[in-house]
Amino acid sequence: MIDEQVKVKLKEALIDSDDNLFRSLGVNKHHKDLPSFSHEEMLRRAFKYYDTNTFARRIIELDKDFVIGDGFSYSANKDADEIIQEILDGFWNDSVNLLNLKQHNKVLELALFGEQCYPVSVNESNGHVTLGYIDPLSILSIKTDPKNIEVALQVEIKAKDNGTELLDIIREDDNPNSINFGKLVGDCFYFTVNKVSNATRGRSDLLTLFDWVDAHDQMAFDRVEKSTIGNSFVWDITMQNATNNEIRDFLNDPVNRDIPPPGSMRVHNEKVKWEAVSPNLMSSDAAQEIKIIKNVALGGAGIPEHWFAEGGDVNRATAAEMSEPVLKRLKTRQTYIKYMFEFIGKFVLDQFFIATGIKSDNKDNTFSVLTSDISIKDTKVAAIALKDTVMSTTLAVQSGIMSTKRAIELVNIVSQMLDDNVTAKEESEEINKQKQNIINGTDNI
Repeated sequence: MIDEQVKVKLKEALIDSDDNLFRSLGVNKHHKDLPSFSHEEMLRRAFKYYDTNTFARRIIELDKDFVIGDGFSYSANKDADEIIQEILDGFWNDSVNLLNLKQHNKVLELALFGEQCYPVSVNESNGHVTLGYIDPLSILSIKTDPKNIEVALQVEIKAKDNGTELLDIIREDDNPNSINFGKLVGDCFYFTVNKVSNATRGRSDLLTLFDWVDAHDQMAFDRVEKSTIGNSFVWDITMQNATNNEIRDFLNDPVNRDIPPPGSMRVHNEKVKWEAVSPNLMSSDAAQEIKIIKNVALGGAGIPEHWFAEGGDVNRATAAEMSEPVLKRLKTRQTYIKYMFEFIGKFVLDQFFIATGIKSDNKDNTFSVLTSDISIKDTKVAAIALKDTVMSTTLAVQSGIMSTKRAIELVNIVSQMLDDNVTAKEESEEINKQKQNIINGTDNI
């Protein structure tokens, strides 16, 4: 009996009434995420380096400039209702959204912080959407589906009075009994980059480069300091067999006290020797060391050295080959940004139809996000390739070793190098149409 009472008292003593309000220090149940304090440190360092380090700033800006190019924009399907383009334009050009301008910051900060959270404000009468912004440092955690970590459900953010607030991440309403079934609903958008599947938060593009850009910065400043010191000098005066009093008198003489101006004349006997002495710091040329550090950082960022004020031994041929992997990486990031704007645009349209109650049976009420080419294609090379392909496929068809359909497909593949978006099927149909028009005598070409 006594043993049982002791056990009960011991159990009560080990239970803290507010234990459920505490979280483990530095421990995260999602083991692929950084501990909370490490994540906050990453965000602070990323902004610090972007704000103060020319190397880090240029890495982020360079990627952003290529990904955005001439800018993203919405374009409604040609068969869509006219209202679709009007809704998208109204959202895009809203005085708060200003996406023609703010798209640059959104792309840059996604790379800089690894995540972006945009709370939305929806007009209940017409469904107009306005985007807000939440500082990544205000995000505490991401709540996910217990059965699927890849489904992000809520963003936990800091609120006033040291409290917290949960925002539902915008996703498709999958409740078949809901009036908004199949439409996008929620409180905020949440986008991430540099995140593995079993993690909930993104990471900065600079995370793996912190130490290298810092080392590059420190070494460059050290070289400036050493160069400044190395270029300074003092006058060393030797007076043979002079006593302390004679040396003192020499120094007190106004003629000797002032530094000789350039081009002036100094007269003295053989017992006085003037010599300009500069420090010998025995510092070797650090250009190669700085270049090594810079190339390590650029390699980690996926940027070739000739993109970063360093011609090196690169010629046009090798530059083109070295640029190909970089362009692929930038294209991948551009594809994700395109998805972001597509997702936001779909939410904008869904909110319009929810608020107004308008129903449309037009299945073509869709839109696309227009992007800029990452690189300018060499049209001369593409034109030569197209010419050679046409000649070789024509010969193959005439020789009976290739079908006309296959020849059209091959020519179509090569023509896409010139940004020709006509499919092989469309081209084949147009050829057959022209043949039929010639037979009917209605060809106008």
